[in-house]
Amino acid sequence: MLIMRDVTASLTDYQIKMHSHFMDMVTATISHDLKTPLNAILGVTKMMGIQKASCRCNSHDYSKSLKIVINSASLLNSLVDDLIDLFKIRSG
Repeated sequence: MLIMRDVTASLTDYQIKMHSHFMDMVTATISHDLKTPLNAILGVTKMMGIQKASCRCNSHDYSKSLKIVINSASLLNSLVDDLIDLFKIRSG
């Protein structure tokens, strides 16, 4: 006698758990691997802005370049934050 049972529910539960685990791992990876260097860039460029008085380079060009780096890093930081929020919303 062959006994069969439906394992669809078990597979679905397993798939949901795996998807949730994947999303958690992606969120953690993004948080660490992207946010850490971004925070370093923002921190160093802000320190450079404070120390620009002692810079021997053209002050206007230096300030302009520094603003571009800070604005770009800030924008990228906001995008990473939005991406992390999206993953958190999708995973519940």
